[in-house]
Amino acid sequence: MNSKERVLTSVDFKKPDMVPLQYHPSPRGYYEYGEEMRKLFNKYPYDFYESITDQQIPVPPEGSINEKGDYYEQKTDEWQILWEYRIFCIQGHPLKRPLDDIDNLKNYEFPPLREVKKVNTDKFYMAGWASLLEKMVALRKYEDVLMDIYS
Repeated sequence: MNSKERVLTSVDFKKPDMVPLQYHPSPRGYYEYGEEMRKLFNKYPYDFYESITDQQIPVPPEGSINEKGDYYEQKTDEWQILWEYRIFCIQGHPLKRPLDDIDNLKNYEFPPLREVKKVNTDKFYMAGWASLLEKMVALRKYEDVLMDIYS
């Protein structure tokens, strides 16, 4: 039974040859245990197409760690959100949200949609991880998002 058949059999509530396996490694875990995790992924292959084993093990950028050994970075993403990071490979906190002033929505430019790559494989391809609410809260203050939904 190949990976795609295994997943389809499970979704159909039938008995596959083994339980389908999917990894969700955190970037921080990959940073700390990179080679050991890569060996694990190779020893127990997963049933969804992911290029985890092809990814480079993350390394803190030059200048992001001070003389005390503390990590700090600020980055603006494709959504024009300024993020603050205090622990390497852990999700940051928005410092500046482009839609805190709702009037900015008139001129706000959303990033282009990402193309889903076509993969010839016997596995399902999964993409994306963030929920719509998480993205809205990164673009605008939490309480304002809730009031926008309510009103």
